[in-house]
Amino acid sequence: MNDVPPPPILKPPTGSGFARGAAIFSLLAPVVAILIYILLFIYIRSHVGTQGPTLGFLAFGVLVFLPLSLILAGVAFGIVALVLAKQSEHKGVFGMGVTGICVNCLFLALSIFPALFAVLLGPAFVNVWRQLGNP
Repeated sequence: MNDVPPPPILKPPTGSGFARGAAIFSLLAPVVAILIYILLFIYIRSHVGTQGPTLGFLAFGVLVFLPLSLILAGVAFGIVALVLAKQSEHKGVFGMGVTGICVNCLFLALSIFPALFAVLLGPAFVNVWRQLGNP
């Protein structure tokens, strides 16, 4: 009669979309951190001297810890994406995970090294500034 074979049965992808979501979060975390840095910089520049020292402490806390925690979470989710991509063999997730880890580690280094130099060299810079006759 009809010798047409039945259509092949496609296997649904194993696992959930968490690996892809973790990889995407890993890629977007540094972008969001940069936007937070830019918005806080604009806010601080527009409110210099109007709010007193509490604005400085609040801005420093948000400026340092929120983007830094986003970047650290990006590294963690990139590692999760790598592990899940290897287990379930998702296409494209492994590359996004590796890229997310690399970009987050780069931004982590760019965030920590200036702060480290400011802490280590800050007192020496202030002493030189005062010796030059500036208040």
